[in-house]
Amino acid sequence: MSIKTFIFSQPDKPIVKEKKEIDQTYKKFRFEIIASVFISYAVFYLTRKNFSAAMPAMLTETSLTAEDFAIMSSIFYILYGAMKFVGGMLVDKINPKAMTGPVLIGVGL
Repeated sequence: MSIKTFIFSQPDKPIVKEKKEIDQTYKKFRFEIIASVFISYAVFYLTRKNFSAAMPAMLTETSLTAEDFAIMSSIFYILYGAMKFVGGMLVDKINPKAMTGPVLIGVGL
């Protein structure tokens, strides 16, 4: 498999399987999708709340003021929301399997 075929979505292939085999495949995929969505959103939540949890300790240990943290927090949430929007468009446009991980990392940064 080349990098191009991995990154970009390919046209759907015709289904030539029996109903029993299709049901088993969907059952497996349902579990994988539920697990990956759950883990992804848990990581999103922890990433989003990480800055707020660290702020009180950072206020006492650094020379930054509460106003500085308010500005940093605003910038963080604006960039976080923008990256989720752009990342969602990338995942929809390009192969979701190839782009979900990099988009999660990008949102986390």
